[in-house]
Amino acid sequence: MDSAHLRKFLDLVSEHRLPAFFRPAASTGTHCGERLNLLWADVDLDAPQIRTTGTTTVIEGKRVEGTTKGGCSRVVSLAPS
Repeated sequence: MDSAHLRKFLDLVSEHRLPAFFRPAASTGTHCGERLNLLWADVDLDAPQIRTTGTTTVIEGKRVEGTTKGGCSRVVSLAPS
């Protein structure tokens, strides 16, 4: 994705009811399940970085938590706004 496409994507998702869900997708490469599993304790705005420790999905209306594909946590830097 080039910078023009990224800007357009971020402009479009800014109107979504959950824009904060999509911003990290564009700047960090985190997977949907990793972002669904984030807690405020995983977010370090001073660093700025997030720690992904697992995944979350919804199956038949129920939240199901699991490990990441490799079973390890990872720290991901947050891009400046």
